[in-house]
Amino acid sequence: MSDYIGIFGLILITLGFGYEMLKTVRRRKCNLSRGVLLLFISASVLLFYHALQLGDIIFMSLNLVVTVINLVNLYFS
Repeated sequence: MSDYIGIFGLILITLGFGYEMLKTVRRRKCNLSRGVLLLFISASVLLFYHALQLGDIIFMSLNLVVTVINLVNLYFS
């Protein structure tokens, strides 16, 4: 059951961050500062590594998606 809750959380976060990323790509401008984006990216990479150590596929997927989205946002900042 907890896997389903984790997958649902993954979907919700992906939809939220993905929607904002699409707005950023359309505007070709990200409203977040580079410092905040670098903080998000660093945190996501570290959390991905932690999830990898635990073997948690859902948490790894979430952090991989968030890292990619924030890299796109960083590109447009």
